[in-house]
Amino acid sequence: MQRGWIKSFVVAPTGQARSGAQRGSASKSRGFTLLELLVAMAIAAALIGIALLAAGSGIDERRGHQQMQRLSALMQLVCDRALIEGRVLGFALAGRRYQPYELAIDGWRPMIGDAAYRTTNLPKQWQLHLGLEGAMRKLPDSLPVEPQLLCLPDGQSTPFRLALHGPSGVAVWRLRGDGSHRARVLEAVES
Repeated sequence: MQRGWIKSFVVAPTGQARSGAQRGSASKSRGFTLLELLVAMAIAAALIGIALLAAGSGIDERRGHQQMQRLSALMQLVCDRALIEGRVLGFALAGRRYQPYELAIDGWRPMIGDAAYRTTNLPKQWQLHLGLEGAMRKLPDSLPVEPQLLCLPDGQSTPFRLALHGPSGVAVWRLRGDGSHRARVLEAVES
């Protein structure tokens, strides 16, 4: 037999035999160094941060859309009720809240009874702006004594433009009504 091709074998801790050529490489690959782990964690954290920033802007837009859909649905409910009951109802709007109103013998008062008619507060940093026959105006902080928008018993309503400004101070969503209590358009504002 020739000695050149005879290899020596070492028994590994698992009980498997390894050749001498494999012995040297086994001692070099013991795992990751602390530096390699820290670099991998930093890269992962950076990628997660970028993903959260990208998703964060969409969250505000979805919240704004939900708020305006809720307001539009409530307007529809109140105007339908005005038509069915044959009486005048309205909407009082403030910068960060809104409330359906009813006309009683002693004047305007907030609608009560159903949970849907309670005062709705917008999240912090959101602001409503109202346009009636002119420029959009920032609304006051408190609800007015009389509503700005009316729903009449004949199916008509106050024509309006309502803009919801997001945390950045820029209009994100708009809601328009043309005077017919069924015709309301909700649209995203192009940035």
